[in-house]
Amino acid sequence: MDESSPYPPLEQATSLPGHIKVRLLYLTESPRHLRNALLAQHGAKGPFAEEVSILMPAMKVFPILECFLPAFESLLRSGIVPLDSIFHGYEITEGDSLTIAYIP
Repeated sequence: MDESSPYPPLEQATSLPGHIKVRLLYLTESPRHLRNALLAQHGAKGPFAEEVSILMPAMKVFPILECFLPAFESLLRSGIVPLDSIFHGYEITEGDSLTIAYIP
């Protein structure tokens, strides 16, 4: 996370009543996941595929990419995903009770 961000840090949780966990997929030239950072360190070139989980109110989750853009932009502003990231997909992760997710 970017410590110089003017935005407050986002809360995190593994679940929240009335919310659905969604995995946002993005491409970046500035990897943050350990696997991709090690690949870059050893000369691999990007873009690197990375992901981040969020919790969204169930009433705002629809099977179209555009409904997740505001949440992704919130992650960009907060410095959770690199500014050069390009959002390219999502997965609704039903049954995942272990992964920590951001609440944008």
